[in-house]
Amino acid sequence: IEAKYQNSISSSIYISKESPEFSSQYDEFENILMNAIENLPEKQREIFKLSRFDKVSYKGIAEILEISTRQVHYQIRKALETLKDNLNP
Repeated sequence: IEAKYQNSISSSIYISKESPEFSSQYDEFENILMNAIENLPEKQREIFKLSRFDKVSYKGIAEILEISTRQVHYQIRKALETLKDNLNP
């Protein structure tokens, strides 16, 4: 996620990645993103973090949390929709 958003930010603001200005803006965006993730409903947040940060497969998440893979797909989709809505006012 970080690399995707870093590329998005850098291409839209046209600032060198080495500049303090970029670093400051990237840090600010990262804080906003992490805050949005922390504000997801508990189950969505847990599933999202396992998937995106810990790189656990949907099947693996389903086994860990004792839920169906269909539920994992649904929760990830809802988390992404919520994040998109919260980050694109």
